Amino acid sequence: MAKYIVFQTKSYAQEKEKSILWSPKVNKLGRIEHPYKLMENLMPGDVIYHYAKQKFMARSIVISPAITQKKPEGLDGGRGLWNEDGWQVQLAMHEFTEPIQRKEIWPSMSPYRPNKYSAFKDNGNGNEGYLFTCPEDWARIIEESLAEETDEIEKQLTLVDADEAIETITERYGISEEKRVEIAKRKEEVGEAAEKAVMNYFREVLPEEYHTEIKQVSKGSGKNAGHGVGYDIQALEVDDQGMTSPILVEVKGTSTNSSTMFMTSKELESAVIFKEQYRIARVTNVGQDNEKIHIISGFDGYDSIDDLLKGKFQSYRSTAYQINLKDEDA
Repeated sequence: MAKYIVFQTKSYAQEKEKSILWSPKVNKLGRIEHPYKLMENLMPGDVIYHYAKQKFMARSIVISPAITQKKPEGLDGGRGLWNEDGWQVQLAMHEFTEPIQRKEIWPSMSPYRPNKYSAFKDNGNGNEGYLFTCPEDWARIIEESLAEETDEIEKQLTLVDADEAIETITERYGISEEKRVEIAKRKEEVGEAAEKAVMNYFREVLPEEYHTEIKQVSKGSGKNAGHGVGYDIQALEVDDQGMTSPILVEVKGTSTNSSTMFMTSKELESAVIFKEQYRIARVTNVGQDNEKIHIISGFDGYDSIDDLLKGKFQSYRSTAYQINLKDEDA
């Protein structure tokens, strides 16, 4: 995995809130700068050290490759600092309990300063730019300054999406079979907790007389039971006139606040077939105080998986399908 330093004096708070990095593809003169090339090449498993206000503030692990994305609203405070068309990557981010003052560790870092494209000048002041490669010796010095911090990779391995293929996680970190078993167990726990949260959600929003219509198909029995049918829960919705209609709900749970989720071709096919009956219940921060459930609808009008992917979602990659939600659904 590669290591990088990102300068975020103007954007740290906004990008931290969204757990992203974002940069334009070209500068105001239409030129591709070196940091923008680095953004395009970021890959899952890469490590990012966040630098702002002359301090190393946080460490992140990249969890999705760069995608084309318009500049997030408010990122530059409406000042028009950057072009609208850019690169974006999703992160699993850990903010340091005690930010590291650059001036305190610069004497140790200075001998390892690169001759070209260095994040810092000879005197330790930052060079102009957004993203820079981080020499291994710099990473070692930063990590040694975090002796009391939780080992981040161990922590990140607890932040899972219930539906992401375990092969992509294990490939990302190059972990042992023992750790693979731990991740698989954690994924199952997140998935079960997310489905339980959605079941409770429908019990809260539906009158008690309809509670018997809420069924967890993924835990049922018979030929249609299990995750292979393209949805996890059968429920009802009640309109303003008190009329009920059946819905089929696919639950997508993650222990992070990421807007990226993973869907199988069967689930996408179900959305196309069942259309206005289909829902996705996106559960973020599963099991935490800030757990949130968002019900996504609006699948009518799509007649194929290709139409659905291009029309409904912000972007997608075929992993199974790694999907990034549009702002209104995130």
